Amino acid sequence: MHKFGAKWPLFSVKKRTLYLFLFLIAGSSAWAQYDSNYVRKFSNRLIISLFQTESKYTLSLDQPLVADTGKVSAPSWISPGNRISGFSIDYDKLSLSLGFKTPRTDADIQKRGKTVYNFLMASVSWKKFRFEGSYRNYKGFYDEKTPNYDTAFTPGNTVPYHLNPSLSSRDLRIKTLYFVNRKGRFNYNSAYSYTYRQLKTAGSFMLVGNLYHMDMASDTGFLPGPAVPFYDDWGKLKSYQAFGFSINPGYSFNLILGKRFFLNLTASLGTSLYHRTLKTLDDRTSMNNWAFQWAAGDFRAALGFSNNNFFMALNSKVDNTLFNQKRFNLATSFYSGGFVIGYRFPFRERNWLKWLKETEVYKVI
Repeated sequence: MHKFGAKWPLFSVKKRTLYLFLFLIAGSSAWAQYDSNYVRKFSNRLIISLFQTESKYTLSLDQPLVADTGKVSAPSWISPGNRISGFSIDYDKLSLSLGFKTPRTDADIQKRGKTVYNFLMASVSWKKFRFEGSYRNYKGFYDEKTPNYDTAFTPGNTVPYHLNPSLSSRDLRIKTLYFVNRKGRFNYNSAYSYTYRQLKTAGSFMLVGNLYHMDMASDTGFLPGPAVPFYDDWGKLKSYQAFGFSINPGYSFNLILGKRFFLNLTASLGTSLYHRTLKTLDDRTSMNNWAFQWAAGDFRAALGFSNNNFFMALNSKVDNTLFNQKRFNLATSFYSGGFVIGYRFPFRERNWLKWLKETEVYKVI
């Protein structure tokens, strides 16, 4: 049996790093207001919007040690597109969304296979912080690179992609965005949740923290048959687990054109420390160790129109995580894009809402 690596002991955190986090947290409570010349908050508007989103999850492998001119050894497993349509109702700090999955056609299922998936996401914004939690569970993938090794396949015929119905990927992730935003002139939510409106161009440096656990497995292995010989001992890889965290710098920017059109660009990139556990189908090769490398990236964009009442926008999100081993690389990518259109209706505040806003819990949120 081949074993790679050994467990690391818990590493010590330097005092200066701890002081930095305490400074950031304490500093955030000292500022809780926006500059009204740059940001407007709609605290007494009932916001109703319609949306449609489409997402794709990709798990890809490649190996750098053996020449492969035909790209046979680089499968790209994809979960077929997941399209959801729905509506949202927002009022001040309260939000409710309901979405419905668009069914796929029989021809598409025959070509790309069937995917069972569960997806849950929640977010909370508090002063300079934004907290996001997500859970993604996919089972059943097709290999986008099938044409590289299957001569009978063409995109237009009925021959299906190479399918891996037992391949599954579970991803649990907690993300924290901290916006420096010292003068209170920038608001991230104005480009994505529309309870705010950015009036003038502004941006902010930020820190993005990620805490994640990923569990990928397949009863038949991660690799299609023609790719197995390129990976030597790892050709029969059956499971990959990773638990880790990252703290990355980034920047978010709202460009305002003609007072009503906006463009938001948000990006972060940095390192990740994680623990990985790998096993093969025959249990002859395994790995159980810690790794530290450039591995985590996040990119978001939104383009739209917003005045005091009406808004509409296109938005996209890309979330990448890269895991490097000496013998091969494994990467996961989550892509989503969508369209939203909505209106902010004048709303007379009821007595129970006034009472709710005066509670200590509501004030803290």
